[in-house]
Amino acid sequence: MLQKGFFNGREQTFFSANFGRRNLDEILDWPPQVSPLSGNQLISDLASILISFGSLDCACFATVRCRSFRDCPHYHDQKRRTMNSASERKCIADYEPISRRPIAAAFRRTAEAATRLCVRRGIHPDAISYLSILAALGGAFCFWQSYTAPRLLIIAPVFCYLRLWFNMLDGMVALTAGKATARGEILNDLPDRISDIVIFVGVAHSGWMNPILGYWAAILAVLTAYVGIFGQAIGVQREFSGWMSKPWRMVALHIGAWTTLACWWWNDHSIRLQGFTIFDWTCIVVIAGCVQTIAARLKRIMAALERRTK
Repeated sequence: MLQKGFFNGREQTFFSANFGRRNLDEILDWPPQVSPLSGNQLISDLASILISFGSLDCACFATVRCRSFRDCPHYHDQKRRTMNSASERKCIADYEPISRRPIAAAFRRTAEAATRLCVRRGIHPDAISYLSILAALGGAFCFWQSYTAPRLLIIAPVFCYLRLWFNMLDGMVALTAGKATARGEILNDLPDRISDIVIFVGVAHSGWMNPILGYWAAILAVLTAYVGIFGQAIGVQREFSGWMSKPWRMVALHIGAWTTLACWWWNDHSIRLQGFTIFDWTCIVVIAGCVQTIAARLKRIMAALERRTK
């Protein structure tokens, strides 16, 4: 590395490093007059600066020309790695998510202790995002098998809320640990879309409803989120508005599941109303709510565009 110091009363610039004795000639481009002194010391007439060797290592201080700054690949590789690492750390530290989903303070407080634990243990936010998919798979499995084991309808909504909790936790950990990145925003949203599809497919094949309605609910859920991202993609704001955002879709499934179970247990297995099962009506409500949410988000995005172009 380059260091500044004083020699013979004048400020000098030195190159300092640790090398084995045999590597020194490969590093330093010695001047013509270099004379050995007693022991293992050399003096450069060009710089008149002491260069001391040890048996294995040496601390070199010289103003002689050094090939490492021009030709030595190790120096340039290390320099590039250092600069890239510093640049990456700066980008990560400076990155702030463009938009964040509004979350109820009470629900956010449930993850504060977990956030501190994850930061202290060095758990990466991406790993938490993947856990949300596992939670969704757990919920989908419970819905899928619930017709033969109705008690699973008690547990299935718990997995749905756990999926939401993990998706909130990954963002909190990323911001607290200074690991928020643009890549992280992708990994925050993509598992959400996978989770929506997995859960509604599990409901569709549960035996409690018409599968077509379950698939339409999954399609509209993904489309709702897709429209919400439009605003962010075109440079205004991401939209989370509307009646049937992600949390409310899970609430609707929770109500449908527990109402179905209650009617199955205490209403002589009667789960139909006007020819549709309770889960049919649940998915119809989700579909209608998603249509309203899509319309509301598009309206707000278009209004924001008009304000920006004025």
